[in-house]
Amino acid sequence: MKIKHSALCLAFPLVVLLSTVLFPLANTPEAQAAQPKGIRLNVSCYFRVTNAIDGTRDDEVEIYGTVKFNGRTKWNVPRENAFGAVRDLNKRIEVGEQTFDVIFGRSSTAVVKIDGFLKDRDESGGDDAMWNSMKRTLALDINKLYRMGAQNRLNGVYTSFGDRDRESADLMIIVSKVSDIM
Repeated sequence: MKIKHSALCLAFPLVVLLSTVLFPLANTPEAQAAQPKGIRLNVSCYFRVTNAIDGTRDDEVEIYGTVKFNGRTKWNVPRENAFGAVRDLNKRIEVGEQTFDVIFGRSSTAVVKIDGFLKDRDESGGDDAMWNSMKRTLALDINKLYRMGAQNRLNGVYTSFGDRDRESADLMIIVSKVSDIM
């Protein structure tokens, strides 16, 4: 019995020493505090004109509209300024960007609501809708979009399609990581 007890007394300090060398700080508060509590993501958007044929034979659209992130205006061109904002097929219309903090375990922080509209101004008739979020709610889980983009499942871009009826534009949304939140 004394031999087993002595061997155990010698083995225990050796096990403790090896465990601290092999797994340092594994269960200490410092190691647990080092885990990020969230992620900071940047959301940027642009429109891509997909159909610019507006009946005037110039293949240009005179655009105006507004885009909001969570109710805050990111881009706005008033109707009276539409002729100064002419775009043709496949041209980009930069909307803007904003950074959001996504806190893990609080799913509401990952949702970004994007709403607004883009129209082609017509002198001779009614203006044409090119993209309109009022037809479909855009409440996007940006953390999910970021993860899907990081896995190349969306090629890094989420598309909100325009109306595809005559003049049209798609809203392209890109979500990228800025940093971890500690």
